[in-house]
Amino acid sequence: MDGALPRSSSSHSMTDPIKCGAIMTPPLAFVAPNATVATALNVLLEYRVLGAPVVEADGTYRGMFLRSLLIERLLPRIAVLEEQMTNVGRIIDAVVAGETLDDLRRRYRDIAGDRVDRHMDLKTPPVRPDTPLIETVHHLHLHRSMLPVVDAATNKLVGVVSTWDLLKKISADQ
Repeated sequence: MDGALPRSSSSHSMTDPIKCGAIMTPPLAFVAPNATVATALNVLLEYRVLGAPVVEADGTYRGMFLRSLLIERLLPRIAVLEEQMTNVGRIIDAVVAGETLDDLRRRYRDIAGDRVDRHMDLKTPPVRPDTPLIETVHHLHLHRSMLPVVDAATNKLVGVVSTWDLLKKISADQ
């Protein structure tokens, strides 16, 4: 076997590796780069997704608005800095012990009116419909949520592939 995951019956032969396009789905939700963080958060909450692609009005992919990035923005800056420093000890315990829900709300209010493109993730790699499935699985493992599927020629969003899409597909024969 060439390392590809087992497939359910489809038009793919056993020697023809499945591609990302076979498991991608249309995006449930997406946001415009000029939308506010508050609007983008409402999209995540409404659709109960961990992230949403950021796309221009013409469908051009720009990045991802991720729940994890928003949560990071709610932390005190020192907590984020501590994660990046290996020899600092547990500064966060002393500094943030007195943090309250009001502190988190204040930090959220500080960014709620910002444009999404100031808070979007550019590290999540877009995949293409013809990206081999095992490469897509590896990216899902590294990035934990969903990946945008983008047309190589136009850079337009054509779908998303999530861990849920993958898990549904591999369990389809059971």
